[in-house]
Amino acid sequence: MQAGLLALLIVSRPQFAPPQNLPEELIFVLPRLEKAAPPAPPTPARSGQTTIEPRTAEPVAPPNYTPTPAAPPDLQGLGQSIFGCAPETWSSLTPEQRARCPRPGEGSAIREAPDLLHPPPSQAKDGDHWAAELASRKSIRLPCTYVGTHALFPDPNAVMVDPSCLPKALGEFFHKLR
Repeated sequence: MQAGLLALLIVSRPQFAPPQNLPEELIFVLPRLEKAAPPAPPTPARSGQTTIEPRTAEPVAPPNYTPTPAAPPDLQGLGQSIFGCAPETWSSLTPEQRARCPRPGEGSAIREAPDLLHPPPSQAKDGDHWAAELASRKSIRLPCTYVGTHALFPDPNAVMVDPSCLPKALGEFFHKLR
């Protein structure tokens, strides 16, 4: 069997060849386009029918709109909003100026401190299911055991051992020790 694998390895080895010399220039040859067929001659009008000839639109020059010079921006309001509304100048502002400025500390004060000892209840969907899932992941699981009741053990939280599973679990345990 080993001789067959060695023969297969020798037969399937890659063949090394020098790289091909490719031309450094590519030439694209594009065919000429066919000339468009001349338009069909107009059909003669029948008697009693009027023919409507299409009008050709004469080119019209677009009107020359010159933009009016824009008014310079009012930097007074910008300076007022940057420098006039500072907390240190709040007391010296007139009531009109105070109406345009936010109060010092507005929006940054905490109205009510969060209760860290009693967080709000979870708003997760199926919260009881996920709490049980998390508890089962954090619990220690022994193979071939389960929590249940039996006629001999009336306690609903008794740990029970499945004897049919025990030989398989012991075999896997001793296999890992090897």
